[in-house]
Amino acid sequence: MDDSKKILNKIEWREAATGGLYLGIVYAALSIATRYLQANQQLVSVISAVSFFSVAGFLFAYATRMSRHYGNQGYTFLQSMRFILKMSMFAGIIAGIGMFIQNKIAPETIRQQLEVMRDLYIGKGWDAQLIDQSVSMTEQLMLNPLFVVIGGIGSMILYGGLLGIIISLFVRRRNTGFPTSFNN
Repeated sequence: MDDSKKILNKIEWREAATGGLYLGIVYAALSIATRYLQANQQLVSVISAVSFFSVAGFLFAYATRMSRHYGNQGYTFLQSMRFILKMSMFAGIIAGIGMFIQNKIAPETIRQQLEVMRDLYIGKGWDAQLIDQSVSMTEQLMLNPLFVVIGGIGSMILYGGLLGIIISLFVRRRNTGFPTSFNN
């Protein structure tokens, strides 16, 4: 790997970590707000829209920023997707930590949601003992930091990856063949 590729690789990881940190904080805060404001569905809809556009905006802004680091070398669709997935991974770590803290502080919200699910399935004729075991196991998993963080990473990679397909179509740039500058 030559020096310019090493430099770009370091820049890419730094930008992904920085963007992921900010995105993860915003996403976790909006997710927590959504959970606590469930009684007001109009407000939840607005927060969900803000969350979607925040994720898309952060990914687009940082992917565009990363494409500028490549200068005149060009920035391919796959390079953009790779960057977006890295950034989504970092955002998922932060969002997962935020969700774990929320679950630890207010486990009653998990219990309330699981009770609604339990009653729904029992009402449909499912085996009550089996449903109770599932609810118990799910509650334990939602209070396990490793499970919640890994779930956060997986969900953000999926979410970011789907948005990344569209974003990468707009961020990619052709190689102009001229010498590149890392400070563009």
